[in-house]
Amino acid sequence: MSMNKLLIVLILVAFVAGCKKDSSAVYQSQGVLLGPDMGMCPMCGGLKVEIKNDTTKNAPAFYRTNTDLTKLGLTQTLNYPVNVSLNWYHNTATPGDTYISITKIKTDN
Repeated sequence: MSMNKLLIVLILVAFVAGCKKDSSAVYQSQGVLLGPDMGMCPMCGGLKVEIKNDTTKNAPAFYRTNTDLTKLGLTQTLNYPVNVSLNWYHNTATPGDTYISITKIKTDN
């Protein structure tokens, strides 16, 4: 009896050890961080973001964002342009249709 229990435990341990969590995240869009947004003023901050697979009707060539990318894990010393994968939504709290908020982002190598 104890040999059967040992065999079952070994099979379960092998099964659990063989399982691997899928860490590849799925992102809503691919895009390009074009660089700092100097549209309002040089000291206002923000970035220009091009969304490659944007399905928005009459989508602009690029969007503006004031999302703090350091809070999302990106450094301030990026060399633009930077290819990225990102999750985003239209920021309706700001005037115009070109402002977005980024909720998740990673650079693509």
